Amino acid sequence: MKRMMLVLMMIACAAGILSAQIPADREALLNGDGNGMALYAESNGFPGPKHVLELAEKLALTAKQKAEVREIFEDMRTRARTIGKMIVKIEGELHYAFNSGMLKQESIEEDAESIGRMRGTLRGVHLAAHVKTREILTKKQIELYAALRKEQKEKEAHKPR
Repeated sequence: MKRMMLVLMMIACAAGILSAQIPADREALLNGDGNGMALYAESNGFPGPKHVLELAEKLALTAKQKAEVREIFEDMRTRARTIGKMIVKIEGELHYAFNSGMLKQESIEEDAESIGRMRGTLRGVHLAAHVKTREILTKKQIELYAALRKEQKEKEAHKPR
C-alpha cells in the first residue's frame, strides 16, 4: 500500500499536479494557519482560539479569558509556523529531487514519511489549542460561539464569487 501511494505521488509530481497545489499550502504552513486541521474539534463544540479572539466582543470575554485565549493562540501559531517551515523545507527538497532527476527511492520514502509525521504533529498542535480554548470558556459562551460560527459560515456560503 505504501509503495502504491509512493508511486502515485511520484506520478503526480512528475505531472506537475502536486507542484500546482504547493503554493497555497505553503503559505498556510508558513503562516501557521489551520486550514481545516481542527475541523473535528470545531464541529464538536471545541472553539478555535483565532475565531474566539475574532468574536471576543460578541462572546463577552473577560479580560482574563481574552489574555488566556491570546496566549493559547500565540503558542499554537508559533509552534505551527515552526513545524510548517520544516514541512515546506522538506517539500522543497522533494520537489527539487524530482525536478533535478536526482531521485533515490529511499530518500523519497523517508521524506514522504517525515512530511506525514510532521503534518500529524501540526494537526495535533491545532487540535490541542481547541481543547485548551474550550476549557477557558463558559458553557453559554461555547453555545453562542457555535451559533455565531454557523451564522458566519452561512453568510460565506451565500456570498457571490
